[in-house]
Amino acid sequence: MTQDPAAFDRRPRSDRRSCPGRPRAAALSSLPCAAVRGCLLIGLLTCAHPAAAQLSPTPADFPVGEQYRIEFLASLWSPAQDLTVEGRGSGGSGATTSPAGDPGASAPRFIDGRVRLRLSRRQRVHLDYLPIRYAADTALDDRPPPGDTGVEPGGAVASTLTWKTWRLAYEYDVLHLARGSLGLFAEAGYTDVRVAQDGAPGPGCDAAAPACELARLRRPVPGVGGVVRLYPSPVIMLGAEASLLRTPPGIGKILGYTGEHLAYDVHAVLNFVDAFGLQLGYRSRRLHLETADHDVDLKLEGVYVGALLRF
Repeated sequence: MTQDPAAFDRRPRSDRRSCPGRPRAAALSSLPCAAVRGCLLIGLLTCAHPAAAQLSPTPADFPVGEQYRIEFLASLWSPAQDLTVEGRGSGGSGATTSPAGDPGASAPRFIDGRVRLRLSRRQRVHLDYLPIRYAADTALDDRPPPGDTGVEPGGAVASTLTWKTWRLAYEYDVLHLARGSLGLFAEAGYTDVRVAQDGAPGPGCDAAAPACELARLRRPVPGVGGVVRLYPSPVIMLGAEASLLRTPPGIGKILGYTGEHLAYDVHAVLNFVDAFGLQLGYRSRRLHLETADHDVDLKLEGVYVGALLRF
């Protein structure tokens, strides 16, 4: 009787080729590989953390006072001044306002208010208000003023000059790092200049009036500029800001004036905590306007000191 050779071994192929001790040895040999892979994964995660922190700094990495939503600045400014408003043409008053009022008098101090709204890391909105008031001497021209004013032609009378400025600007930081930023802004300003004569009325004024308005100019003053901020240490900020407007002839006809406006501010800030700091700076403002009735040339510059509150 012939037997099938396959009948002698009916075990599965896997059973015929396996060894009882081999699975345990394979499991033991795979343990070092798993340990190595785990160590490599932990090392990669550890090394990747500092790199991510450098690309996206945490709030703790920023200087003191940089994290805020609203910032208020109130400063005291005592600038040197050169203020002149001249009337010209047939409708002009023929009056000139002298620079500083009484000779030898100390320069007045003005309170300057500024607000900064932080929309995002790179975007800010500037809101400024600067009220200025000077007591000055107004020299009349050689034409005799109408009525009995008690002022001879060519004489001088007491007067006041007020200059109020509102400013709204939008800033975008084209470069923003943990230790500094560079931003550009466009601004829309509005200036209100008024010269009034106190006491005896001047040309074209009512004799019963306590004060006579010699000149009044209310004009929008747009501009563009830039701002730089540097942090040499976590609690010190050095900054500079400048804006410029020079009206082209075509736009000047639409606005009703020609001229230029230049302003700059260089300052240093000491931040004690995120919510409070002190600012010391030097600022300058110059406004030159020519209208159909008046020539305005105003310049203020000097040192100021202020306090910052942030929320």
